[in-house]
Amino acid sequence: MARLRLSTRVRDEQFISNGKIIRLPTMRLHIDLHFVSPNEKQGWRPRGQIDQQRRIDAVVDTGAWLTNIEYDKWEPFASEIHWLNSEPAEILRGGSTIPYRLGLILLAASDNQNRWMPPAWTVARCLEQHADNPCSVLGLTSPFFKNNRSLRHASSSANDVSEQTQVW
Repeated sequence: MARLRLSTRVRDEQFISNGKIIRLPTMRLHIDLHFVSPNEKQGWRPRGQIDQQRRIDAVVDTGAWLTNIEYDKWEPFASEIHWLNSEPAEILRGGSTIPYRLGLILLAASDNQNRWMPPAWTVARCLEQHADNPCSVLGLTSPFFKNNRSLRHASSSANDVSEQTQVW
């Protein structure tokens, strides 16, 4: 069974309250995703520095039912995306609407301990605007959470994820 260690990071999130922008540091669960070319699907493995241009630092959001990919991350690989709609739709985010196109993207996941999960096709909203504080989101309908896979927590002091260190 493939296991990945997800990391927590503090992000400076922006919220709008009574017309004022409020910055609030927020701890989020992150995962490293990689765009994979359909030509490289068979036998794909992380290759370190070579994959940095194709890497996406994404937040795992338990409330997101779809994956959202920021414009700056998907645009260089637009030719590798199978577009599911030709006209942009809109999503409400942070008090404003952002246009997006729905696409089928081949993504793989890895962690900083050289563990990885093979590429899988993922339905994603490809946001069509540059963001001031970009944040791609991995939704729970992604294939990385299917087939009875679950999220488990292990303390950061644990060297390896084992049944003794996991908290459900």
